[in-house]
Amino acid sequence: MGRSFRIAAALLRIPHLALSLFAFPLILSLGIVVIQLLVTGAVVQLMTSTARPATATKISENNTHPIRWLIYGSGELRGPLKVCRWIAEGQGGERPPDQACAPDRLDVALHVDTPASYDATRFQKLFQGHIDRLHICRGCKPDVVITPRIDGEITSQAYSLFGLSILFLPYSNKDVVDQRTAVKEAYDDIQRALGSISMHIPEISEAIGVSSLKGTLPITSNIALLVVIALWLALKAHRKVLDYFSHNDVLLPLAAACGKQNFYSAIWILTLFRVGCFLGASIPLMYFGLTDIITTNMTMDLSFSIVRGLAWLVALVSALGLATVVASIAELKHRHSLLSISYRFLPLFGAFLGAVAWGASFIVPLHSCGAFRLVVSALPIVGIAPILVAPVTGLPYLPMMVHAVLAMLGLIWLLRCNARWFAAHLEEV
Repeated sequence: MGRSFRIAAALLRIPHLALSLFAFPLILSLGIVVIQLLVTGAVVQLMTSTARPATATKISENNTHPIRWLIYGSGELRGPLKVCRWIAEGQGGERPPDQACAPDRLDVALHVDTPASYDATRFQKLFQGHIDRLHICRGCKPDVVITPRIDGEITSQAYSLFGLSILFLPYSNKDVVDQRTAVKEAYDDIQRALGSISMHIPEISEAIGVSSLKGTLPITSNIALLVVIALWLALKAHRKVLDYFSHNDVLLPLAAACGKQNFYSAIWILTLFRVGCFLGASIPLMYFGLTDIITTNMTMDLSFSIVRGLAWLVALVSALGLATVVASIAELKHRHSLLSISYRFLPLFGAFLGAVAWGASFIVPLHSCGAFRLVVSALPIVGIAPILVAPVTGLPYLPMMVHAVLAMLGLIWLLRCNARWFAAHLEEV
């Protein structure tokens, strides 16, 4: 193993290889983590704002709307809406009725055949307080044009980003806000009447807290995605190193000089080093990001055990690590179509069948189904889905640890078998 570490250290001194392995992939992956945190923060904020009592969040029409501030430089409601019915002139022309109706880009136009008699009450109500003038004409063109057709269909066209923004202002009208408040009040009444919701299943002593999912899901989903990204980096690094030496026609000489077993081990050491660099940068980012999200939303109910979380993380890394090694074997055996397809798709098929069987077992209310779910959860590959959602379902420690041990044993066995295959079929890589 010491010789493999020295080989890996020597390979890291190759500038182009080090750059292709660590620079761009790590920057891309950290960018994904940042986007992941932003999405998580938005989802958590939406969930917690929905969960707040309606009496605390009841609002009326906002007099300082940000879109009005962006368009007009002031968020205050505009003055009384002026309706301008254009006057027809000879040869199909038309003109505004007076100087005060001179068209502006931030106005709204209704294109109708009879401007003098068209009833625009509906549109006046929509845009009152949001714009200065509503033009009823045949062909005038401010940045927003609404066309009611004879068949009842209406089309709204915006000719600028500001015009498009104007079309979203009616959603902040008082009647819309009142209806949203009424829906929130009804939702809160139901929530207060039902209280904390949980579900009991035979194999788990504690109930699954359905109401507390808004606290556990953001954490578990982010950690699971972090592990998936790390293993994706591992898989790509494993193939990238082989391709780098293969394309430069030095794979066979290097393997012969270093020893095939030592060289293959060095490739995996490089892979683990790449994953370690990613985790070293992303874990603090993830920790501080999730901490900020959770502390900002103090109403979140975090039923999240650290010990159970560590056990779940060990099982998750083992399960997905085994899947990654299987995928790496498929990459190595790409010249053997049947073997490559088998290694690539059979594990996915097994995980899919396991997830379907595990999920379908909840439909049948039998205690034997609980034992079946525990067995499925303990099996590598087949039990990936139950392991992924273990913090939500409260999966006991025993099946998680059995899954982790079996997955690690399978991973070590596959690595040894694959190292022997690598040594015997190096020219096919």
